[in-house]
Amino acid sequence: MTELTLAKAYALRESLLNDERILSLDDSEKKMEKDDEAMKLCYKKDLANDKYNEMVRLFKDDSEEVKNAKKELYLAKKEFESLEVVKDYLKKYQIVRLLYEDINNILFKDYEADLCPKKR
Repeated sequence: MTELTLAKAYALRESLLNDERILSLDDSEKKMEKDDEAMKLCYKKDLANDKYNEMVRLFKDDSEEVKNAKKELYLAKKEFESLEVVKDYLKKYQIVRLLYEDINNILFKDYEADLCPKKR
């Protein structure tokens, strides 16, 4: 890596560390983590996710066990995501995710064809 490339990479890093969208996401995440109700529902969602994964591993996809676990996960996720603090976090997360996607596309667009050659 040349010194110029390294300097540009550090400049990009610094820009991202100070980007208002990323700082806002960090702030939103801290608020969500301090919210007892959000953490309770997040744990409930995680337990439902673990149960669903276990049911998928043990039973066929069309079994009642899998269907019930899937419904339980859906309801737990819906309840968690209905909280205002979580909605705010997810909204900001989406904005930052798109920012990172744009950066990725800019940085690696010239290499994309080489990384995933198309079969003929």
